[in-house]
Amino acid sequence: LDQASSLLETQIKNLKGEEKVKTSARLAAIRLLDRKPEAALAALDMGKDDMPASGPSVEALQNERQLLRARAYSEQKKYDEALALLQDNT
Repeated sequence: LDQASSLLETQIKNLKGEEKVKTSARLAAIRLLDRKPEAALAALDMGKDDMPASGPSVEALQNERQLLRARAYSEQKKYDEALALLQDNT
């Protein structure tokens, strides 16, 4: 998992737009699998400024990122924040 994280981090530095957002979500998922919720949140933050305003996949991508963020909060025992995100997602 460390190698995958390192590779994705390098890629994120060279990407822009929707690809950067998607790759940062992949990195966050890998970090969650590795039980590193703080690092997962940091990965999501790497792509937050590149979220496209519109497009066919924007809503799905926003939902995915929100669920990843809720899971990271849950693993940090920040249950109120996680629940708030999940309620926003419905």
